[in-house]
Amino acid sequence: MTSIKLRELGDDVFLASGSPATLIVIEGEIAYVVDPGCPSKRGKLLRKALAKRGVSKVIALLTHGHGDHVSAVPSLKPDLVLAPLLEIGQVIEPAFREGVALEYPFHRETDLMMFELIRVPEAEPLEDHELNCLSPIELPGHTFGHVGFLKDKFAYVGDAVFGDKLLGRVGVPFYLDHRLALETIARLRDLVRGGFTLILSHGPVVKGGEALKLLDKNEKRLREVGRAILRVLRKGGLSDRELAFRVLGELGAETSPLSVLLASKTVKSFLAKYYEEGVVRVELRGGEIVWALL
Repeated sequence: MTSIKLRELGDDVFLASGSPATLIVIEGEIAYVVDPGCPSKRGKLLRKALAKRGVSKVIALLTHGHGDHVSAVPSLKPDLVLAPLLEIGQVIEPAFREGVALEYPFHRETDLMMFELIRVPEAEPLEDHELNCLSPIELPGHTFGHVGFLKDKFAYVGDAVFGDKLLGRVGVPFYLDHRLALETIARLRDLVRGGFTLILSHGPVVKGGEALKLLDKNEKRLREVGRAILRVLRKGGLSDRELAFRVLGELGAETSPLSVLLASKTVKSFLAKYYEEGVVRVELRGGEIVWALL
């Protein structure tokens, strides 16, 4: 790709396509760039597109600290980088980012990772700054500090929910806390009913009935994951990763070391819930932690 086209969504509101897509709000010579995305060279292309619109100052805003949202920040060369306080560690230190997402704190790029190990040491807490034209909204679940941004009647929701294609491909969507994710989906329903258009990082721009239908699909998939976990455990106790592998199979998703690692995070969220509710027990078998139904 040698250039990026900005799709105009509304007055001073633009979208640069990609996975993740990037929301851009332009106020005079200032551009607010939400989730610059990946790969690392994307930032340079975004900067060129902005320069054509007379932008001289760029403020990068991050919904959370995952590599696909952060990688293009350095080449964008923003004047200011803001991220939620709970996400700052992952934005600044890629080994922390990989340690949280994969449980392996890689310090160099490997074939087990999805994205580049990009550091953004200059990132500052979003909460310490007041934005003129965008309003942050807490949308936890995918990560604990995940936020979205509201502008007029547009809501950029990051990875709070996903499009049909991604849901079908991954089988088990990545959520550190599925209970928070379900609360976030309910919050997004309220926004849609209030006339907001949802902009997904990995999915379409939707509003009205179409948006509500997509939110329903996301909730349905999470609940399917929960039911699949219980079905698999009826056949006997398993480690969380073996359980994730079996659940991916139940949902017809492709499996790989990376997909199992990512799915196991969501599976552990359900196991925590089931353990709190007295539905499952945990034990040690031959040095392996095993989860089983009570």
